[in-house]
Order: sequence, then structure tokens, then C-alpha cells
Amino acid sequence: MKNHSDTAVLGVITALVGGTAYQVFVWFFYLLGIAKITPFQIGAYIFIRPGLDFTSLPAQLLGMVQHYSLSTILAFITSYCLQKIGTDYLLLKGLLLGMTIYFLFYGVLAKFVVPVEILQPDFATSVVYLFGNLVFGIAASQVLSRLAKR
Repeated sequence: MKNHSDTAVLGVITALVGGTAYQVFVWFFYLLGIAKITPFQIGAYIFIRPGLDFTSLPAQLLGMVQHYSLSTILAFITSYCLQKIGTDYLLLKGLLLGMTIYFLFYGVLAKFVVPVEILQPDFATSVVYLFGNLVFGIAASQVLSRLAKR
């Protein structure tokens, strides 16, 4: 990456790809009835007044903004880390990134903002989110690696 604008563009593209892969993965299991909540719904819950329907379309649009904003921050951090540690063993590094995100955000930090009964309604939802975060980590690391080479 030659300059800061390259890093910014790379981070946004990575966030869009990784965040979308994550959302589509979780939505698939949500539509099957396995996951009980989606990332957009969690994002909506964070930003709307308690008691309002966080599953409504306007609320989920707001949740989408939150989801992609967080994805962008994570993509910037990932970009910085990959610059420092290199892109060898990229699949493993992507899995470790996803696992770290799952532990820090879904397992620890989000509990300060979203009640556990909404964030983690059951074991199946937690497992779907684990694998969704792994999908994000793999997608983000692959996109960053490929785009940074250009």
C-alpha cells in the first residue's frame, strides 16, 4: 500500500466483502430458523430506543450502518496487522482473526451493550456467529492480501 488513501479504500472494500460474507452466512441460518438474530438486528438494537421493534426494515437499515461501520474498523485493524505480520499462512491468520473477533466482540464487548438474552438467545445462534466470524476473518484476510498486491 503506497499511501493512506490506499489503506482507506482497501479497508472499505475489505469491510464490504467481509461484512457481506458474514451477514449472508448468518442470514442463511437465520432463514433456516437456526440463528435467532442477525447482525443487522443486533446493530439496530444498539441504536434504537428500548422497546422499539429492532426487526423492522428502518431499524435494520440503521443496524446495517452499524454493521458495516464496525466491519470497516475491523478491516483497518486487520490491514495494519497483516502489514506487520505478513501474509504467509493467510488462511490460518484469517481463522485466528475471526476467532479473536468472535471472542472480543460477540463474547465480551457486546454484552455491555446488548442483553445476553437478545445477543445470545441460544447455543445454535452462538455457533452460527462463531462460524460467521470465521467467514469474516477468512474473507477479510483474503481480500486484503489480494488487493494489497495490486
